[in-house]
Amino acid sequence: SIDTKLANIASMMFLGSLMGASILGPLGDRIGRRPVLFIAAFCISFFGFMTGLCPKDAYYTLLSIRLMVGFGIGGLTVPFDILCEFLPTDARGRCLMEIEYFWTAGSILVPIVAYISLEILDSWRWFVVI
Repeated sequence: SIDTKLANIASMMFLGSLMGASILGPLGDRIGRRPVLFIAAFCISFFGFMTGLCPKDAYYTLLSIRLMVGFGIGGLTVPFDILCEFLPTDARGRCLMEIEYFWTAGSILVPIVAYISLEILDSWRWFVVI
């Protein structure tokens, strides 16, 4: 059913995120955080864009691509570690809290962008690319 397929797509993101956090976090300690940040950013950007190009009849391809997006998302903890290393101790808490505020603001904007792209533009592909 369509509900099962939609749930599987979302589940692949979470599975990929679990794998990404488990692999990219320790990898950042071994090879450095900067290369891991680039790996995570590449996965999110490239595979996120590829989601929008995925053919309609390629369900398993879509699942694989969303798994890789989730893998990149799992590595999003690395930028916080990098930032913490460079921030002065007395400003660290405030700066990290401000980042969380912007993260929340972005989360609030997602439904607005979703409405515009899904309802007005009538394209889930635009939503994924944006």
